[in-house]
Amino acid sequence: MTDSQRPLSFSEEEMRREIIAEVSRMDTSFLRVVHSMMRTYAEEREMEEENPVIDYLVDGSPLRKKEFLQAADEGVEKVINGGGTEADDFFQKKEKWMNDIE
Repeated sequence: MTDSQRPLSFSEEEMRREIIAEVSRMDTSFLRVVHSMMRTYAEEREMEEENPVIDYLVDGSPLRKKEFLQAADEGVEKVINGGGTEADDFFQKKEKWMNDIE
């Protein structure tokens, strides 16, 4: 159920009525500010729905769905074209990493 579909509590309904009443009394310059904020919020929500955060990187930055799929496609393409690491090389590197840790 999305936010727009869930039932409103009394306090939310009261807030909406109050906001509507205040908007009807706003001067033009402040009305433009409110309108701009609403559009920005709507655009950000739309982007979040189309390209949600699916994980976070080690540095804390978000990893979005489109970035993940692009990186996965590039990885598959690299393997198809002969790129990547062979198993023997991987195990040799792993052994070196393990020795470096100790």
